Amino acid sequence: MAIRPQSATLQIARALIPLSLVVTLVPFGVLYYDLSKQHEREVATEVGGELSMLKSVYEQEGPAAVEEMIRGRLRNSASGRMLYLFEDGYRYRVAGNLTTWPAAASGFAWEVVPLSRSTFTEPEIMGASATELPGRYRLLVAVPRDEWGIPTATILKGAILAFVIALALTIVTGFRVSHFLRRHMSSIVETAEDILGGDMSRRVKVSYLPVEFSVVSASLNAMLSRIEDSMTTMRAVTDSIAHDFRSSLTRLGARLEMASGGKGGEQELRTAMRDAASEVDSMLHILNSLLEIARAEAGVSGDQMVDMDLATLITDVGDLYVPVAEESGLHLNVHAAEPIQVRAHPELLAQAIANLIDNAIKYSPRGSAIELRASLGPLGPLIEVSDRGPGIPAEARERVIHRFVRLDAARKSPGSGLGLSLVAAVAKLHGAFLKLHDNLPGLTAVIQFVAKPRRKPPLSFLFRRTVER
Repeated sequence: MAIRPQSATLQIARALIPLSLVVTLVPFGVLYYDLSKQHEREVATEVGGELSMLKSVYEQEGPAAVEEMIRGRLRNSASGRMLYLFEDGYRYRVAGNLTTWPAAASGFAWEVVPLSRSTFTEPEIMGASATELPGRYRLLVAVPRDEWGIPTATILKGAILAFVIALALTIVTGFRVSHFLRRHMSSIVETAEDILGGDMSRRVKVSYLPVEFSVVSASLNAMLSRIEDSMTTMRAVTDSIAHDFRSSLTRLGARLEMASGGKGGEQELRTAMRDAASEVDSMLHILNSLLEIARAEAGVSGDQMVDMDLATLITDVGDLYVPVAEESGLHLNVHAAEPIQVRAHPELLAQAIANLIDNAIKYSPRGSAIELRASLGPLGPLIEVSDRGPGIPAEARERVIHRFVRLDAARKSPGSGLGLSLVAAVAKLHGAFLKLHDNLPGLTAVIQFVAKPRRKPPLSFLFRRTVER
């Protein structure tokens, strides 16, 4: 069954109506309880006074005087709302308009009990006081609870009126809140519609929004910027792949066509096949590098990240590349004196270090040294690869990290322009960053790990940062 969407006004009203009912009725309930107790105390005092007066008459003038006084009060309606029961020692009614004695003891100061006015009527709830008199007589004076004078009707009318006012305020509040939400959400909706229309540069305005909306809007803007950057990068990567592969495939096709023409000798055929294989290897290398970058940027699950020692890792990688460096007439020095614990993906991090060493070997002059070092810096653990090559100009260091970017000096040597891109992606996966420095002469590539804070900043801090922006 389809669920019909409901407006914010209706949902807010549904949520606030029970609250309005509680807020309205609870104070009136407390008021009614206090008034009823106050009136009960007043009636108890009045009944106690009447009982004390009749007891005094009994002690001074005897039973006959009490009987005559009660009969006179009932006959002349002087007693008003009071009811009486005067019994002799044999529990016969001497005077009064009550027929039953409560089940409580013969004498009590004040009780709320059911009493009957006659044997043919249902018992009524009354407040009564009773006392035992000399000669086994006993006297009871009562007032029905309905005649205590509690303004029940007035309180009920007030409660109903207050609930109606609260209900009206609830509905008005629902409309105001709904209007407030629509007004402040309209910017987000309009931005989303523009983006759906193809304008990826649109962003939600956050300057005039309340803090809560500003936090959401800032998060949406950050997400949109990330998506736009990804799409821009994807277009650039696609163009670069198409360009590089088109050139490689053109060369491959030409060489295969020459080889298939059969005009050259066997040696030329072997050379053409060897060149074709080299082009295929180059394209496979590009694809593998792109897959590694995509793997790093997509992230890995937590169970693939392990606690490991950076010193052990760079020692192992260095042992593999020492012979490679020596073949190129270089010296690879590994510096890892102390264990440094990090949480990392061993395979990807080793690949990133290998890429940095490959670049250093490729551009270092013969006889120079390459330094591979793991240490603990002010920000956290770091890995450094330093060489004595031509280096990279300061203005180009941010650019060379992007895919397929190669400087003019590097175009003479083989490569795809993906090595540093992979290192940057792996560093980002580990919460680190890649930084390139001048080695005077040469280049120092640093993978800087950043120690994570022990706990997340409070939400109020995020609100404050959003407002400041």
